[in-house]
Amino acid sequence: MNKKIIIIIGMSRSGTTVVSKFLESVPDTCVIFEPHIAWKINDFMNLFDSDRNLNKYSARWIKGIFYKFANNKNLIIEKSPINCLRPKLIYSAFPEAKIIYLNRDPIRCIYSNYQHSVKRSMFRFKAIKRKYLNLGDNKKFAPTNRLIFFKQLNIYNLPGFFVYSMRLLYYKIFKNTLPFGPKLDDFRKIIKKHGLIFYHCKVFVDSIRAKQIFQKLFSGRIQEFHMEEIFSDPNEIVRLFKFCSYNINIDIAEKLLKKLNQQNIKKINRKSDIDEEIINNLTRLDYYYSKK
Repeated sequence: MNKKIIIIIGMSRSGTTVVSKFLESVPDTCVIFEPHIAWKINDFMNLFDSDRNLNKYSARWIKGIFYKFANNKNLIIEKSPINCLRPKLIYSAFPEAKIIYLNRDPIRCIYSNYQHSVKRSMFRFKAIKRKYLNLGDNKKFAPTNRLIFFKQLNIYNLPGFFVYSMRLLYYKIFKNTLPFGPKLDDFRKIIKKHGLIFYHCKVFVDSIRAKQIFQKLFSGRIQEFHMEEIFSDPNEIVRLFKFCSYNINIDIAEKLLKKLNQQNIKKINRKSDIDEEIINNLTRLDYYYSKK
């Protein structure tokens, strides 16, 4: 039986987790949170998160994993921020999908990713437990019911997965050059030559270019939303659910908004002392920043 699938796309730190948690309330729906290993199938020797076309076998494998995990649910909603750079990958696996594309103010998005790199948030054991072993905590918006990692792998990919994991740990622990979020080709050289702030600016600009490809590939089946509006306007939440073919009233949308910590939202939207440097780097990358 063919299932409907909606893919949530957006830069890391752009509200994809909150949106996916909101949409868990849609009836007959299975939400899959960041199945990175499945998307990496037959590509573990490549450390970068490069875009690629899947062969028929890999596409069938990913679709089979999602369908099996969804069981008897008819709607699958998947979110992996890392795929914001992979329009061809998504299209070759699910050409029939609808796309929810999340935007965020560029400066705040880049700064948030940069801060997570500085804090070395990537590949932490706590995150691994939550993401791949389904051993989450009780935080309100901590994703649950994840697709456990060994269900995303086949036996032929186990050696490659092991080598891939060890390389990531090596660059984090011994080289301190593992950035948070998507890994661009030659990310180590970019960071060494231009610095970490420039790197995250480049990831953002590359994601904007990839968005244009998403728009072409999924023309008529892609809808853009803004994190700032989703986090403040119940009408945008109503529009979000409507795009998923499920209608809610404004009262339900307001109840969902109340689940958000408004103090944290104010905190993450504050200006920082590196905002000007971010804007200068975006200019170097031929991106014109204009705050709405």
